[in-house]
Amino acid sequence: MINKRVFGSPIPINVQKKLEARQLVAIGDKKPLEEIDSNYKDDRASRYKYNELISSNFNMEADLSSRTPFARMWTGISLVNERDFESNKTENTNSDTISDSIEKSKEKDDELDRLNTLLQQVKYKELERTVYIVGTNNLSTLDNSMNPNNSQQERYSEVFPPEHQVKGDNNKFLKPTAGITKVSSETEGIMGSIKKTTVDFVVHNFHDYDKIFSKFFLRPGAQIFVDFGWDTLKDSDGNPIKLYDPREILSLKSVDNQYSNDEKVEHKLYGQIERDDVDEDGFVTKCNGDVETLVGIVTDYDSKIQTNGTVECSLTITSKNSALIQYPKHTGTNIEASNQKFLFDLDNLIFYEQAYKLGNATDQSRLRSGVEKLTNAGNSVENELAFENFLDSVKFKSFGSKSFVPTAMAQVSGLFVVGDEDADDSYIQWGLLEDRVFNKYFGHGDDAKKVSEDKEGKFTVRLDSSDGFTAFEKGFLYKQAQTDSAPNFLIPYNWDISYSNPRDASGKQKSGKKDKERINEFLKGGKEEYKQYGDDAAYAKKRDEDKENFNKFIQKVYVETPSTETRPVRVFTENGLITKYDKEVKRVPIREIFINMQVVKDAFTNDNNQNFRDVVNEILDAINEDSYGLWDWKLVGEENILKINDMNFSEVAIGTKDERKNEFDKIFRFEIMSKSSIVTSYDVSFEMPSGDIGSMYAIQAMTGTPAKMDPVTSVIESHSALQTICNKYNADLKKVGFRYLPDLGAYNALNQASQQFNQAQKLQFYNDISSEFKDKSSGNQAYNDGIGVVNPNIEWSSATEEKSKKQSGAFDDDIDFNGEARMNLARRKEREQGKTIAGNIDDYYEYKITGEFVTEDHYKAIPLPMKLEIQIYGISSLKPGDIFRVDYLPELYMEYVYFQVINVSHDINASGWYTTLETQFRISPHRYEDSNMFKAPATGDDEEKENLKNLLNEANISGDDADFIIKSVSISENKQKAEPEPVVLDPMMLKGGELLSEDIDDSGAYMWDDEATAFSTLYGKRYESYWQRVNDSGPLKIYSNGDWDWDYVKGSGKLPTVKGASISRQSSDGTSSTGYTRDVITNRNFESLRFFMTDLQQEDDKKYDAFDRLFTFKIASDLPLFIPNPLYYWGDENNRYNGYGNYRVTWGRNGGKTTYVGGVYWPNEKVYLVINSGNPKMWWGCFPTNPGSKTKLSDINHRAFDPRWSDYEWKTEGPQGGGTPEIY
Repeated sequence: MINKRVFGSPIPINVQKKLEARQLVAIGDKKPLEEIDSNYKDDRASRYKYNELISSNFNMEADLSSRTPFARMWTGISLVNERDFESNKTENTNSDTISDSIEKSKEKDDELDRLNTLLQQVKYKELERTVYIVGTNNLSTLDNSMNPNNSQQERYSEVFPPEHQVKGDNNKFLKPTAGITKVSSETEGIMGSIKKTTVDFVVHNFHDYDKIFSKFFLRPGAQIFVDFGWDTLKDSDGNPIKLYDPREILSLKSVDNQYSNDEKVEHKLYGQIERDDVDEDGFVTKCNGDVETLVGIVTDYDSKIQTNGTVECSLTITSKNSALIQYPKHTGTNIEASNQKFLFDLDNLIFYEQAYKLGNATDQSRLRSGVEKLTNAGNSVENELAFENFLDSVKFKSFGSKSFVPTAMAQVSGLFVVGDEDADDSYIQWGLLEDRVFNKYFGHGDDAKKVSEDKEGKFTVRLDSSDGFTAFEKGFLYKQAQTDSAPNFLIPYNWDISYSNPRDASGKQKSGKKDKERINEFLKGGKEEYKQYGDDAAYAKKRDEDKENFNKFIQKVYVETPSTETRPVRVFTENGLITKYDKEVKRVPIREIFINMQVVKDAFTNDNNQNFRDVVNEILDAINEDSYGLWDWKLVGEENILKINDMNFSEVAIGTKDERKNEFDKIFRFEIMSKSSIVTSYDVSFEMPSGDIGSMYAIQAMTGTPAKMDPVTSVIESHSALQTICNKYNADLKKVGFRYLPDLGAYNALNQASQQFNQAQKLQFYNDISSEFKDKSSGNQAYNDGIGVVNPNIEWSSATEEKSKKQSGAFDDDIDFNGEARMNLARRKEREQGKTIAGNIDDYYEYKITGEFVTEDHYKAIPLPMKLEIQIYGISSLKPGDIFRVDYLPELYMEYVYFQVINVSHDINASGWYTTLETQFRISPHRYEDSNMFKAPATGDDEEKENLKNLLNEANISGDDADFIIKSVSISENKQKAEPEPVVLDPMMLKGGELLSEDIDDSGAYMWDDEATAFSTLYGKRYESYWQRVNDSGPLKIYSNGDWDWDYVKGSGKLPTVKGASISRQSSDGTSSTGYTRDVITNRNFESLRFFMTDLQQEDDKKYDAFDRLFTFKIASDLPLFIPNPLYYWGDENNRYNGYGNYRVTWGRNGGKTTYVGGVYWPNEKVYLVINSGNPKMWWGCFPTNPGSKTKLSDINHRAFDPRWSDYEWKTEGPQGGGTPEIY
């Protein structure tokens, strides 16, 4: 609808054209039939004429003086007999009978819904309807504005007396009719979520005040409509428009006392052909900004009787969404019962409901049987637990997965659970959360379903984010595919078919944009490959193909799987037309995001949350926090609707840099100080909250240094971006700026930049102090005597050393790998190479996600701590979120910023109609840069690097130290955008709860004797089982002589090494191999392997259903390293060998392809680390990444247990039967 559009959109094009025409007419000398060469194009091929866009009474002579504002207030009331009843015939129910509704009610699970289903067909008998209208003194000049209610019946005239016809008075003193003297309307709250309108009016006849106005207007909760605008109304073709008749809007008729319905009022006022299910545009839409119609409930009123007998009245109506935003969380006294009902709904009922809706007849029968069984079994704890177990199995089989990647059925149901055969964590899609939970518990309307859908256009009060988008970043998909900790939200891989957009007979489209809008976007967008889908038929054909592929996938993967086999991956990763396009423009519909149910339950049961707003805001805070600041979800409003908007997302922030600039250039521009100005006042302000002064000082100080930092807070990010703009000489002269004297000093800002605090930094702090003071002493002998420092060799006694080894899992003395020193050396080299080392898993995901956000030209429209307020001649249809530009600003701001409306107010009085826009400065994404921040677009160049390098050479700084400084300070644009800032993982994070789902325990892996220094392996073909190992000569040759046999390895020394081993080295392109004789270190187990790792990275494993985790790392060693993969011996009755160290486990399942059970890896060689999902505690293996490798990841994508196990053996002798591998 005209009053409902995507947040952050430009002003509607028809309103832009009207504003442009007003500005041009303000210059003068324009004729009504003169054509306009417009800067703002729409679909129309021919040019508009002035008389089509300018509403005027005198052929555009003295334009603003040729029209005057009007205002009208009205309310509709019906009189009912509460002792008599009739059928409720409406447009959507006139084919139903009361008996039909009774049958429908039996399908309802909720008692209130059942009752409402019945009551939709029954209502009190209506006796009469009427409409009361009060307006300004010029209202009678507009058709249909003040006509008497001709449908009124004489016998009800005492109940509904016409004005001046109150019985016993009949205006005997000839008083004038009541009239409006002033109207003021303004938005309030975050981004104008609530709209309040105050109407001042005078009632001259006290009897009218008593019997009409005090009874029907000045009444708490009364529903009032307010219209105001210009008295010259025309549509976009220049045709005059009559002010609508409220009686027609309400279909107010009387034929034998039968009244038609009052549905689709909202559509008749605000409907748009291209978006809503209507045949023509609504009244407000047609008027293109020349009229505003508001509806609300009376929340405040006042009346004063004057000495002359008149009554001065004032009432305030508040938008209906205030009834939702302020609705109490608990409406009864039994808070615990209310909480339990809510938790039951989320934990059980909603899953039962969706399974029932989506299941076939057999599924539905089984679900009913489960309920019947519980009903007949008696009310015992055991029976309730049995039913919950039954429901848990339904949850997991239907909507479950072992990873945090939403499945295909999760997409269409809106529900998702994660666990291992049981639902440990549950998620609900935001769309389902709105429809099924928030609107059910807090919405206002006929019933829960009609509240959410509101097909009847009856101004239902609801939460509806159907047109909302949030920023898409593929790093989120990566995180949820790898993490073991439940994120606060999840993004599906696909949203072409979903709960909010099922593409079925319901016609439901509540996911971003509707089909008509999508087709129009493809047709007009800048992406050539999508223009073919700007045709209705081509679009429909492609969408049908996408749906068919989706359905085939579900039928293929949702099948029963034997216990010895891996369940097929149920994630639909194929991008359909809609998903593919949305991902390319970096957006995802808000209603498609899955929210952790625990977050929802915590918010609802939090005693500090008193109303709907409190509950939703706690949920939004959790979502925003988990997005690393890339999202900023806020609760905003539109008349009767509340919605969620991502304040960081904007339509002008999508696409390439050139596409973003093109969108920026199209934004409507107000001309402020020219002859064409229609702006009456203009005010730019900057206000610094007292708590932010320190941050501003710190950022200002950085303008005197080339150092960079990470944005610690959004406040620092905003101030830093502002300082970068302010510091420029002009828009074209780059790399010239200003700084204040004396220098403010950047210490504080750079000190804030250090967000990590781990063991390495603790040591660095100690070393910094030692370097600072060296051998200096205080010089005070008394102080010297007061400090007591013992010899560290005493404290680090042998007992303490043994204790620390046990605590840290260190190695035995005879195989001391000196892991700590090796690890510190590797970390130092990584830092010297400019890499960021993540100290914990959350830091890693933050670096990864925000790094990709920047390097893929994906920038937020950063808000600046400045506001602009302008007042223009009255125009409607502007709303919070709309964006525009102005042409009167300091030069630098002109090309850098646009303005986003945060509040709108209207004043209508004797002097005219004026609209005031309070706006927020925002940096256009195509011009965003920040000289102080690492994560902002880079601006460095070769000249800057060379100058900095020369300075460092003069200071005798060169080599790695110089490279490190230059990389940190001068980052060129092309270099930064080529790839994200390198982020590597600390190998010490390879443990359960961080990078791994469980701690690795390979203590039971097969090793022949105590002298062995590496795992024994069971190989297949002698010359194909080991990577880069010469198998038939030298001290590292294979222990056994034939094929299909055992290997044994023994090194010597503190660092177990095989001296003079014969090995080979594959070329980097995998095309050739060269033989060498080298000493080779033998790796003992997983713990020791971590100390030989550098550049550890987590890789995407979603294509490999048998992988629990997939990593790559490089060998951190001066010598080649031999890594055998572990195997585990099961010898209860039949010898079985599990793990990647047994050739058979994959060779027997991949068609006999080569599988390495171990290999020799050279220093700095890149290696795959695979953790198998069959037993992530034991089954790990290393494999080459070299293109010459004969073992591909797909070849080892199988559960690593001996294929000779029978299903019965595995269940009885394997882990399920209590079996464990034997230590040999």
